[in-house]
Amino acid sequence: MALTHFIWESDGLKAKREYKCLETGCPGEYEVPKCDAKGQDYYGRGYIQLTWCYNYKAASYALFGDDRLVKDPDIVARDEDKAWNTAFWFWGENVHSRAGVAEGMFGVTTKAINGGWECTGPNRSEERRVGKECRS
Repeated sequence: MALTHFIWESDGLKAKREYKCLETGCPGEYEVPKCDAKGQDYYGRGYIQLTWCYNYKAASYALFGDDRLVKDPDIVARDEDKAWNTAFWFWGENVHSRAGVAEGMFGVTTKAINGGWECTGPNRSEERRVGKECRS
């Protein structure tokens, strides 16, 4: 399931930067006061499309013991190893142990990754992924 999501989120492992943010960086869209570094944008990068400063910060401290991904979030897109490492970190930290994942409930994994956006929000693409509702 992890690889399926990595492929989906990155358009077949082709995109390590969120397409809609390539030109502008999507300023103001993923802002988290008291977390964001000045001049940085925290749109989706890597194979799981890591977003939001708090995810970059948690991944950075877990993987490197410092805040390098907060200071330069684009490292996730520029460095192949970091693109994979952050994807596996996110999966292990936020998805893998959720109830239903071990039983193959794909909707649970989608909800863990993009819950408010895809499962209950305006971009309900869950049906396109597996034809089921998201489950918690």
